[in-house]
Amino acid sequence: MNDIPTVSFCVALHLAQIKNRRKFIMFDYGSAVANMEAYGFLWPLDFREYYFLIDILVDLFAGRNDKVIRPSMVRKHYKMMKDVGMEVSYNEFECFYEAVTPPEIVEVHEKRGAGLRYCGFIVDNYVFR
Repeated sequence: MNDIPTVSFCVALHLAQIKNRRKFIMFDYGSAVANMEAYGFLWPLDFREYYFLIDILVDLFAGRNDKVIRPSMVRKHYKMMKDVGMEVSYNEFECFYEAVTPPEIVEVHEKRGAGLRYCGFIVDNYVFR
């Protein structure tokens, strides 16, 4: 039972939206009114357009066996973040989607003295978490 990959319907729907639009967008609630209520914008924002606003260390990781979010996609975002001057690190581990915080990740953070961090950023006075 532990080796069955699982994902919630809403996460699967969001991943499908990202794949279909070929953009790293926030979840689209399906109407301008619903998006405005959720985000304060008529449309879901594309995170990539706002990477330059992130001014904290970002640690990305990927599971080599992950079939939901492939390492190649994480590396793509790592490169985009580096290109805009972000302080970002990237590591790959022998894990898959369900293993969100394997011991190896915690160990990397402990070695760096960083701890696991909560990340958020601001666009036009709106905080995204």
